Amino acid sequence: MIKKIVACGMLIIIVFSLAGCGNPYYRKNVIHTEYFKVFFDEKWDLAVVFELTDLGKEQEILVVPSHIDGWRVEKLGRQMGYGGNSKLESEKCKKLYLPYTLKYFNSGAVRGLLLDEMVINSAEYMNNSLSQIRSKKVVTLETYSDTLFTESDYYLKPNIYYHFNYEDSPNGGYYWIDNIAGENLYVNPETPMREGYEFAGWYLEPECENEWDDTFPSIEEELLLYADWKSID
Repeated sequence: MIKKIVACGMLIIIVFSLAGCGNPYYRKNVIHTEYFKVFFDEKWDLAVVFELTDLGKEQEILVVPSHIDGWRVEKLGRQMGYGGNSKLESEKCKKLYLPYTLKYFNSGAVRGLLLDEMVINSAEYMNNSLSQIRSKKVVTLETYSDTLFTESDYYLKPNIYYHFNYEDSPNGGYYWIDNIAGENLYVNPETPMREGYEFAGWYLEPECENEWDDTFPSIEEELLLYADWKSID
């Protein structure tokens, strides 16, 4: 009887190991960037940002990148094979930017953050995921819901929009959004990418005649910016 119990226990340990932290597949597909721990999911061909590094936990502003080593970041947090949900945890982060590539996050992935503001740059974001966010304010595109901004001081419309500015561009043509008011924490977005082209600056009109001088709008104003592209072929 004792031998059977011991054997059963060893089998459980082996299965546990193969399912999670003992599995070489998980180890070889995890990297650490400066601020994030990232898992490359080869099955679905996407990158998953699932935790913060020690340095990441010290930042007041965090920008989840749209691509890491050429992989699209489509998921925040992941169900770990060894049980439980990985999540982003920080006592210092005040503002978090989510990229246009992000489509979903696991339940509880951001519940380790208590933010002043979260900026969601994805037009495909699922409404039911927003209930997981612990943030005083959420800035988001209005393209997927007409009800978010009805007399709400929780969901905010952006007052600065960056457009990819080419036909059939992703995310409904939106690259980056933000809501700027006074001393809001803010970072300029990274350079957008387009295959076969080089980014050539942000302009005030789709025809790219007048380049933006980096002056931000007031909270009452709205600023629309358009990417200029130069062919590298």
